[in-house]
Amino acid sequence: MNYDQEYYYEKMAETYAGLTGFRPNPASDVAFRFRALAVQLSALSGQVEEARLEAFPATASGSALDAHAALRGLSRREACPARGMLRFSRTQTENVCVIPAGCLCAAADGTEYETTAEGRMEPGVSELLVPAQAVRPGTAGNAVPGAVCLLRSYCGEVSEVGNPEPFTGGSDCEDDVHLRARLESACQEPNNGANKGFYLKHALAYPGVYDAVVSGQGGVVTVLLAAEGDAQIPDSILSTLAEQLNQLREPCCTVTVERAEVVPVAVEVEVAADAAGRERIAGLLAGELNRLRIGQGCTLARLGQLIMDSGLAENYRFVQPTADRKPNGSQLLRAGEITVGEMVG
Repeated sequence: MNYDQEYYYEKMAETYAGLTGFRPNPASDVAFRFRALAVQLSALSGQVEEARLEAFPATASGSALDAHAALRGLSRREACPARGMLRFSRTQTENVCVIPAGCLCAAADGTEYETTAEGRMEPGVSELLVPAQAVRPGTAGNAVPGAVCLLRSYCGEVSEVGNPEPFTGGSDCEDDVHLRARLESACQEPNNGANKGFYLKHALAYPGVYDAVVSGQGGVVTVLLAAEGDAQIPDSILSTLAEQLNQLREPCCTVTVERAEVVPVAVEVEVAADAAGRERIAGLLAGELNRLRIGQGCTLARLGQLIMDSGLAENYRFVQPTADRKPNGSQLLRAGEITVGEMVG
């Protein structure tokens, strides 16, 4: 237990009174010494409590949790940048136009993207697609089609830039909650080179993979993957991971890697809150649904708790869904259309 300095001072004062027959005068030298010692004992108590928490995977955090994970061959997944294609356009097509690798573009919200390869528009060519990725790793780089619209670097005759397809695959650095879940799973089903834990370990360690489940054994193994938030696992990850796992698999086994089936959850709720509060509540509900793992259900009680804990609403009433949502083991619940209206009466 982590006790404060008053606790230790009172213990010393009571012991002193039991030995001498009176408590120390608050202005006495003895009391000052007890106070100084109580401060040190309280600090030591805090250090002992911190060491106790970090000694076990279930309560460890930060670097201590990383150390526990390393004992199982696991490491925290790093943040990944979103990737996609940028379309550069020009009206003057008489000359060759080179778009260098590292050409900076941006979305209206300031999120920056850079080309990852050089592009070359020959005379007569007015448009060119060039692969690109977000400058900063993380989910903030995921973007809908048409979001990237600003040129930050000089590209000769190029006058416009856009992304015809979404930027996907961006993921944040793995937090303690998900690393601890992977570690607990590895402890419950240790990797023996041929069981579900073996495939799960490799799948979850792959950049851009938020969650995974493994089904089947001894012949055909299916690995289902999910990306973070509303992003989608790119085809490149599916094919690359399938190739790697089929090289590592046990004999007489075939491994397939697929996306988990995404099931949108439409939410319509009326809340007693102002317009700004309703908008923020919609974001909270979407964020909660987009953090669910494969096979994890969503209860109305949890969504309601989220609304009330936000401090933005005095009351709420769900229109839909009318019951808890419980997917099967291969499905992934994600936010569908979220409608937060004003509660009247």
